Amino acid sequence: MMRFLLFLIIWVLAFSDTSGINLSLGAGMSAKNLLVYMGAGWLLLQRALGPPVKVELQTIQICFVVLIAYAAVSMFIANGIIHYQGYDLFDSAIALKIALIDSFVFFMVFFYGTRTIVDARSLLKMLLFVVSIANLFTIAKARGIIDFGAPIMVVREDSVYYVSSRIDGVFGDANETATMIACLLPVYASFILSAKGFRKLFWIACMTLSAVVMFMTVSRGALVGLLLGSLWAAYLCRRYLSLRVAIKWGSAFFAIAVVVALIAGSTYLVTYIHRFTGVYLSSAADVSAGRSDIWFRALMAMMNSPVSLITGFGWNTWSENSIMGFFLAAHNHYLSLWFELGLIGVVSFIVIFHQLVTTALRTVAISDSPDRDLVIAFVFSFLILLICIFFVLLWKPWTYLWPYIGIAMRYTVNVGSASRIDLDLQPPKTSLKPSGTSMQPPGPQRRNNHYRPEGVSSKMAPK
Repeated sequence: MMRFLLFLIIWVLAFSDTSGINLSLGAGMSAKNLLVYMGAGWLLLQRALGPPVKVELQTIQICFVVLIAYAAVSMFIANGIIHYQGYDLFDSAIALKIALIDSFVFFMVFFYGTRTIVDARSLLKMLLFVVSIANLFTIAKARGIIDFGAPIMVVREDSVYYVSSRIDGVFGDANETATMIACLLPVYASFILSAKGFRKLFWIACMTLSAVVMFMTVSRGALVGLLLGSLWAAYLCRRYLSLRVAIKWGSAFFAIAVVVALIAGSTYLVTYIHRFTGVYLSSAADVSAGRSDIWFRALMAMMNSPVSLITGFGWNTWSENSIMGFFLAAHNHYLSLWFELGLIGVVSFIVIFHQLVTTALRTVAISDSPDRDLVIAFVFSFLILLICIFFVLLWKPWTYLWPYIGIAMRYTVNVGSASRIDLDLQPPKTSLKPSGTSMQPPGPQRRNNHYRPEGVSSKMAPK
């Protein structure tokens, strides 16, 4: 039942965002939230009536609780003690539920609701498939093939002589959509590597659809995040990556990028040229699309009230009716957390992702292919996301990313546990050489590793 419910949540998410149909059931509640809370209730009931459940990834759960608790306390202080003019407690409580509480529940339901490695792979594939379908819808609507569903096209006129076209996908604005796709691209690549025959072609097609939409968003932040995050992950996983394979796939991705550019059309190529050229002649605000001005004003506001550097101004004080004088989004997840929740907010969030990355890296060190390849893809994915959100403030994509992270960590934890069991069961090496026979000793062996007695060549090893 739980597996079916998780599949249903993914499909309801994609259907709601692609069709543009609002499945709201009231303030802060929708059909997808209802399904997720049903899953949470079912897990709690199983835990109460069934055998004790092992608590895993405790650090992540503690950091989430700290974030939620501190945000709630700061919200009541902002409303009841400081009395910010225009601050609305109800709206801030709804924002807290959507941004933090729902994210925590999504992560927990998909992490504990996914039981096995097989279930995790199936859910990952389903998530990537529905994302690809949504991106196919985006391309079709941008090309004028269909005319229904969520609005996705944005045209911005920069001057009398130039009009820039960018796509807002079904996962939010252009930057949000591009960030989400950039985060998932390594997982697409992993499934392409492990698939054969028609399945390989299928995943190549899905990845191409997503890459086309990312190209059409013309998001510089996502591209920078994809590049720097991939380099960072490649350095951390350098012991497990082959230079020859990296060159091979780098060439393949370059070829895909050329195809993507041709499919997207010349309009977007011109937009890229416009956004990436003239950097040396532009101001910092122009190069950063106004982000540097926003960040500077936020930092100056915090400097004028030094205690806010530690405590923050309070939950939802940036955006709530612009009470702090900011009418534009922060375009930086870390700065937004620091501004509102101080050091507790930033440190808690960074510790969450530090735990995600280190858990995956520990599993990479003891696992075998193809499990290792997919866990390495998670490392790339998490680090790409960490870089991207330095330039982007996400909203809608978190409803997909936290389920994805929950599934990815269930896969990682289970693979790590299985690999440690295999290592423990592997027979110790012996200096005794068998005479006249090369019989394999009894006992469980590590997966994918044939036992070869010392002194026996590979040709003589038992098959």
